[in-house]
Amino acid sequence: MVWMKAEEKEMKDEVKTQCDSRCTDENIKSGCQKKWALEVDMLIAEVGSKCAEESGVTKCFDGKKGAIDSDYDKCKSDTKKTCGDAYDECKKKGKVDKTFKDAKAFCDDRKKMCLKQADEKCLDENKAALDKAQKTCEELADKALTKCKEDTLKKKEEDAEKKCISERGPTCKDDCAAKCEVTKMNKCLEQFKTDPKDDPTQYFCKKMWNFLHESSEIDPTTGNQIVLISSERRLQ
Repeated sequence: MVWMKAEEKEMKDEVKTQCDSRCTDENIKSGCQKKWALEVDMLIAEVGSKCAEESGVTKCFDGKKGAIDSDYDKCKSDTKKTCGDAYDECKKKGKVDKTFKDAKAFCDDRKKMCLKQADEKCLDENKAALDKAQKTCEELADKALTKCKEDTLKKKEEDAEKKCISERGPTCKDDCAAKCEVTKMNKCLEQFKTDPKDDPTQYFCKKMWNFLHESSEIDPTTGNQIVLISSERRLQ
């Protein structure tokens, strides 16, 4: 838009017009928002890592684990007593002291099976409780993690935008004008001015026209068929 102007003064005036337009508060803010959009991907991992540490999963799980461990210990104690009582009842009813020796062995085996089943039951209940606690804490942490990341990134975006505007605003027009120095541009262009007949674009177009005209079966000027190309060349 500047280069197309005829006079240098008009070019400089156009630079000022364009820079005034680009340096409005709205455009500066828009430019800063685009700058943030290019930078935010590099911050997401850092923010996510920090928020994960602050999400409280470990603290939440540790708080629930204490009660779960107590329930497990109580389960083991209760089932051990139940198996012991059943063992004593077995020996009493079986009168193991007065009958054959295999009677006591039967009660011993029952007690072993009871304890084994009791341990499995307590372990299964303990594992289920731990899994539930972990899932609950992760769900709570997920909400906290999401909120932490959103809040942190929003704060960083606001801070980055304020800083960008404060840095770009005061120097925007000068920086813009420095990107299009009319006098230097014209001085540079002067070095490449040539005679119109030596214009490389005109030379290329003329050569291309001759090539098309000479190698085509249809005259591009009249539309009439011409025979200026051999059959062998046409096949190629």
